[in-house]
Amino acid sequence: MRALFRKMGFAMRFLWVKLYYYPQVRMEGFVFFESGVMIKVEPEARIVVKNRVYLKKGCILECSGKGNMILHENSCVGHYSLMGCRDSLVLGRNSFIGQSCTLIDTKHDFTDIHAGVYCPGKCHVGADSVIFGHTSIGPDVEIADRTMILSHSVVTKSITEPGWMWSGIPAVKKKGVAHG
Repeated sequence: MRALFRKMGFAMRFLWVKLYYYPQVRMEGFVFFESGVMIKVEPEARIVVKNRVYLKKGCILECSGKGNMILHENSCVGHYSLMGCRDSLVLGRNSFIGQSCTLIDTKHDFTDIHAGVYCPGKCHVGADSVIFGHTSIGPDVEIADRTMILSHSVVTKSITEPGWMWSGIPAVKKKGVAHG
């Protein structure tokens, strides 16, 4: 009986988001929403969620300005993770974002401290990538396919070589990753 209520909860949250946020949030297939998922999207921003994406409890998807966020199929966003988009944020297919991660695509321009100017950028995570918990990925960062980023890392520069493990503050290349 409990499993039935759980499945009904997924379906009801899916339908609610599909109706409430249309047309800013477009879901192409079934998306699994655990309880407490927060979506904040401004009128000119767009979030596209492909088939079989799993959004875990407490994760936040925030898209403002004219931002464009795309979560590709078979991806997972972990508990209490934040994905903030003002320009372009893409999560590749079959990718996993661990618990309490932060991915943002925008930095601040501090030339005038009172102006509060945002400098839009991009944050792209390649296909088949794994980002473990409590990791931060900053603006203007592209992560190659089949990349693994270990826990508590901070990624400040693009990772262009696929198939490597990275860790540290700032993240540095550690060793190759075997994928089957």
